[in-house]
Amino acid sequence: MASKKELQDRDQILLVFVHGFRGSEASFQDFPERVRTMLTNSMQMDVDAVIYPSYKTQGNLKQAVDGLSDWLLEETQTREADIRRLGGKGQLLVVLAAHSMGGIVSAEAILRFQPQDIESQTSSYSLSRTKPNIVGLIAFDTPFYSLNHNVVSSPAWDRFQQVNKHVSTGYDIMNALLPATAASATAAAGTKRITETANTTTSKGGWGRFAGVALGVAGAAAVAAAAYTQRERVSGSVSYLLEHLQFVSALANLSECRSRMDKITHVPNLVFRCFYTHLQKPEKPDSPRTFIANPPEDKKEFFEAAEASASDPISAHTGMFDPKTNSNCYALGISTASLITEMVNRFEQWRDSQSE
Repeated sequence: MASKKELQDRDQILLVFVHGFRGSEASFQDFPERVRTMLTNSMQMDVDAVIYPSYKTQGNLKQAVDGLSDWLLEETQTREADIRRLGGKGQLLVVLAAHSMGGIVSAEAILRFQPQDIESQTSSYSLSRTKPNIVGLIAFDTPFYSLNHNVVSSPAWDRFQQVNKHVSTGYDIMNALLPATAASATAAAGTKRITETANTTTSKGGWGRFAGVALGVAGAAAVAAAAYTQRERVSGSVSYLLEHLQFVSALANLSECRSRMDKITHVPNLVFRCFYTHLQKPEKPDSPRTFIANPPEDKKEFFEAAEASASDPISAHTGMFDPKTNSNCYALGISTASLITEMVNRFEQWRDSQSE
């Protein structure tokens, strides 16, 4: 049995789960608790798993990053103070576990706590308690290099990139989406669809319903025509749609995607891994097997395939933590717990080296 001093000296782990595009606290189902239980049983440490409060996945991505960064700072400082008040001397080690777009938000938040010249620092770890001691980032099906273009048609992807150039200019976005030959007869049907979409949210995330809108697939022309020709009638829904398009527009900026990944993979001592869904049996032999675009060769070491039993990439993505659609989600939990153990061991080795 551990002595009182040993208990006081123990580090504590805080797992922070961050949902993705149009997700919620329910997106992860019981996955966080399963991972927490495995770690508690295997490590001599206190482990807590919290889900970052649901945030709006709309508007400028920077707003979401600001919110997560501020919350992390306040949450860790409060917990650190509680540890000291109870006589504890261990460190609070933070692991961010994020799904979908939440991985991009989390990566940007981590970079906020780093110096501008990342490679100038010898370690991202800190013993000063002035910033969150983030030891790792685990992303789940995060499109760090954008989406797999085969999930949508080439013309649709071209439309999306056009939209990205106009996304901050209000109704100019409609001119980008609206083909010159779009018939006004599609307006009524488009209005109905955009209104229904804007008022619908699922616990698994919004890619299933928003893929056709945000990426310009079937129905985008009708939505654009409806919004353009009936501005007053659907002004609220259009504003809602534009804000969501602005949030996911980061996926169209491939140069920014590459820059973000270069930075996050060069943060010293930070353990980073992205588990991505890979279909075991797609609906058709030539159907795409992944939701995310493949990383370049020099970054493949940071990505690990998680076999999915779903029938299509979007279902695999939104149902990544649901055993009903992904029979391998339990194996994913084991892999996640193992990786977190590696993160903690690496930190403890670094700390021991500082006292030598």
